[in-house]
Amino acid sequence: MNYKHLRNEDIRKIENFRNFKTQTKKIISFFVCVFSIVLFALVGFFYFYNYIDYDKNIKTTGTKTAIEEKYDNTENKNLNHLEENQEEQKIIESKKKDEINSYDFKNWNEKAPEELKIINHFNSLEDFEPKLKIVAGKKINALMAKDLENMIESARKQDIKICISSGYRTYEEQKKIYESAVFQELIHGAENQEEAEKKALFKNAKPAHSEHNIGLAVDFEPPENNETKETMLAWILKHAEEFGFIQRYKDKWANITHTNDKPLHFRYVGIKNAQKINKFGKSLEEYVIKNQNLY
Repeated sequence: MNYKHLRNEDIRKIENFRNFKTQTKKIISFFVCVFSIVLFALVGFFYFYNYIDYDKNIKTTGTKTAIEEKYDNTENKNLNHLEENQEEQKIIESKKKDEINSYDFKNWNEKAPEELKIINHFNSLEDFEPKLKIVAGKKINALMAKDLENMIESARKQDIKICISSGYRTYEEQKKIYESAVFQELIHGAENQEEAEKKALFKNAKPAHSEHNIGLAVDFEPPENNETKETMLAWILKHAEEFGFIQRYKDKWANITHTNDKPLHFRYVGIKNAQKINKFGKSLEEYVIKNQNLY
């Protein structure tokens, strides 16, 4: 502003007023800021004090607001409903297990194609004598020989080496394996023969109850190198059905198959059947019961 027409005294008054105005604004801003902080602190303290007092009240008297009572009741109802559903699911699973375990696969095995015959904990095939052929140094059922050879060759072309540790087994060979498993359970803590046999059955079948006895199962041999083992298993899991094989035993089916998870044990069922069974997503026993009329 041009102060040339004013006297020096008037100019000083104007400057003083302007300085006073500026200082007043600063003071007001300061007090507003302080007041806001104090107010915020008071509000926070008020809520904190009420929360502590409320918490003490809950602990000492157990009283809650109507909203909280309603919320807790809803939570309890949901929990009870969940527990009821879980109990119902257990009953359903138990009934399904009993149904499958009591199912007579004898009639099925008489009419079923060879690759779909059921041999398991409850069903034996004592008189079955498969035609055998040697693949990768192991005797196997001739029915799957060509597909197994193609599988091994396909893997080899992708630098995956597949070896077989076990194929067809005789009755006597299976008997020795089972008895050895029972003995191992006895020396590792089983209280008696009955308990040892029960535990052994989840690892090795009795003679005439093993898929190896009909030559339609192979156990792939894991390489010593763990990384190579994972690569081999990943390849087999991805491509097995293309050659008619399924992974036969998984922990989630143990209550039905009565065999623990065996990631390297594969059963031959034929290419079309393998694709259908994998799509079905359950055990071979469940697939057969569900689809027996299709064969």
